[in-house]
Amino acid sequence: MRLFTLAAIAALAAVAPRPAAAQDLIIDNVDPGFSVVQGTWSTGTSATNKYGADYRFITSAVGSGGPPSARVEWRPTITMPGSYEVSVWYNHAATAPNNRPVDARYTVHHPGGSQTFVINQEINGGQWTVLGTFALNAGTAARVDLTDQCELGQAVIADAARFRHTGGPPPPTGTPEVRGVWCSRFQWASDSPATAQGNISATMANAQSGNFNCVFFQVRGQCDTLYPSPHEPWSPLVTSPDGVHPGWDPMQFAITQAHSRGLQLHAYFNTHTIWGSATPPSYAPTHVYWQHGDPNNPAARDWLLHDSAGNPAPFNEYHYMNPGIPGADAHVRREAMHLVSTYDIDGLHFDRVRMTTAGYGRNPIAVARWDNAATPAPNDGPGNPDQLGWDDFMRDCITRAVVNMCGEAWSIDPDVLLSSAPLGLRVQSDYPGYPSGFFYGYPRGQDAAAWMVLGAQDFVVPQIYWADGGALPDFSSVYPPWQALADAAGRACVPGSNMSNGQAEVENHALIARAGGAAGHNIWHSGSTNYANWVSAGQPYAQPAAFPTFPWRQTESVIVGRVYRGDGTTPVTDAWITRNGSAWTALSSGDGFYCFLRVPPGGGHTVSATHPAYGTAQVTNVSTTAGLATTVDIVLPWVPAEVTQFGQD
Repeated sequence: MRLFTLAAIAALAAVAPRPAAAQDLIIDNVDPGFSVVQGTWSTGTSATNKYGADYRFITSAVGSGGPPSARVEWRPTITMPGSYEVSVWYNHAATAPNNRPVDARYTVHHPGGSQTFVINQEINGGQWTVLGTFALNAGTAARVDLTDQCELGQAVIADAARFRHTGGPPPPTGTPEVRGVWCSRFQWASDSPATAQGNISATMANAQSGNFNCVFFQVRGQCDTLYPSPHEPWSPLVTSPDGVHPGWDPMQFAITQAHSRGLQLHAYFNTHTIWGSATPPSYAPTHVYWQHGDPNNPAARDWLLHDSAGNPAPFNEYHYMNPGIPGADAHVRREAMHLVSTYDIDGLHFDRVRMTTAGYGRNPIAVARWDNAATPAPNDGPGNPDQLGWDDFMRDCITRAVVNMCGEAWSIDPDVLLSSAPLGLRVQSDYPGYPSGFFYGYPRGQDAAAWMVLGAQDFVVPQIYWADGGALPDFSSVYPPWQALADAAGRACVPGSNMSNGQAEVENHALIARAGGAAGHNIWHSGSTNYANWVSAGQPYAQPAAFPTFPWRQTESVIVGRVYRGDGTTPVTDAWITRNGSAWTALSSGDGFYCFLRVPPGGGHTVSATHPAYGTAQVTNVSTTAGLATTVDIVLPWVPAEVTQFGQD
């Protein structure tokens, strides 16, 4: 999704002629292409500068920071593909101009993604306000949305939308597919702003020249960030002196560079890495390393990965974060949601979602959540509702963290896609004849198949970094099991290749993936390919292609919420939450958050939460809407008892 604020909107607007010109597709609020998707919108007639006989309106009840609770859409039937100027019409009240929002959010959905425009409805009403020009395909996939995610208590006006054919180049001709490239922080970052900006611009220009349509751009590597964050320090890669604001925002710069070239930008985000050096981060006293990940300080290593004997795990490329620590999970998710709520990203892309070694993770907090030592029953800890053995419990902890990331992101911006880069070799049983000694993800807590089944991924991008022929592994034998898992889960697979295998080999991987039913292909990394060769005659990307859409984004719904104690403000960790019709037991995290994905849209849902110290509560008659998240917070009865709330800080 892309976000634009139009301050001087009058220069872009023009009064619409009536009747409409032949090349115009105008959808008024009474026409078949208009629909109320969510919320109760009233009909108004009093405004004199309305389009047609009436208009629809609703009073914003969520404010600009909350997820929308009401949405309408204008969806044209495009018969002639090409470029279309998209405009909207609203009215402003002449006698009470201040009851309109200054930040009404219109979102244009088009083959290249989506763009959100913030419009001041207090001014320039009664005329066409141009949002932009977009390449649209024939059919009904394009649309304009308007939500109540704006200034609290103001009347959001939904009147008409116009789609004016302007000719221009037709939309991309290739079948929509992901054509992605990973751009690690080490490929672009520099403490010289000019150098870093030049690297980013070159990355985006090169991707565009090769008919790629997506860049997975790394912005978080080791509990520090390459953008301004209220929660974590700046990365030393872009700061000089280390940790000091560099005076620019690399994230926003990269988004602008990508979107101006028609590229999607997915924020590439390491989830379970604390620090990438055996030498501590001396420049940042507030770094997670010093607060929760110092292997030499027993009082400050409660989030640190522990080995199978319960000792701090040895440094292995990084100091890793232990799965199953609710406070750690909540922290990482909060940082990811800062990206979703602050920036116009098209997706979140996770890496390092694992442990380093099978059998690891016996951090004292995780062990206590796995098994209650005070009872004779096995594996009956408060964070283990399915009474799993240790290795399965570690996988379950990571899976729950990924599920919660997806659920909360969906609630903030349902257009942001979720993906990850799991290890290319999933589990030995997928590959007959492969030895047990290979580096498999599943024993290390990484169960990307479960993430897809539960709906927490739109697509996976497994790192299948081997050529065909010679010693194992082979791309052609590692890729098909991933595709089968994605197909069975109703999700997508975008295999990733390493350019170290050679240009011709990797281009062949793209063709193998396309023939196998993949949703696209990805390469590592942005600085190591001949972009011109991809677009040569007969090569995989000779024709441009749009980024694909994923149908489940319009057919599934989500329930999210938080569980609180009886005071209604203190979050509860490890409450068990169930939903009728689902076998999944959700757990509230360190901030009380829980979610259910792949919820059938409609009414009649019942959500129940229970905790041994705070009691049980139930919310009935919950209704959900396809494509959106519904918030169901639960307040448990107050029980004046002291209990251990694991990692809730």
